[in-house]
Amino acid sequence: MNQLEGKLYRILTEDLGNLGELASRFFDAFTLIPAKGYWRGIAENSVVIDIITDESGPVYKLAQLIKEVNHQEAVLVEEVVNTAYLV
Repeated sequence: MNQLEGKLYRILTEDLGNLGELASRFFDAFTLIPAKGYWRGIAENSVVIDIITDESGPVYKLAQLIKEVNHQEAVLVEEVVNTAYLV
């Protein structure tokens, strides 16, 4: 069993179909989870991007890029304290 180093970062954003390509610019491994989000009472197709890393800089750069490319007012980033293992 190998412990993964780093925090879990979660980016929540509207899904405009380009997120895998954008995230691949910064990370070799991540998870895209389809979701239904609401912004100001309006439903939208959303995605949760989970990334485990010890560097926060690329996470926030990705979030800023998503915000710009998708013409969004905001993108939510969560930092989650976690312990993760590869089994």
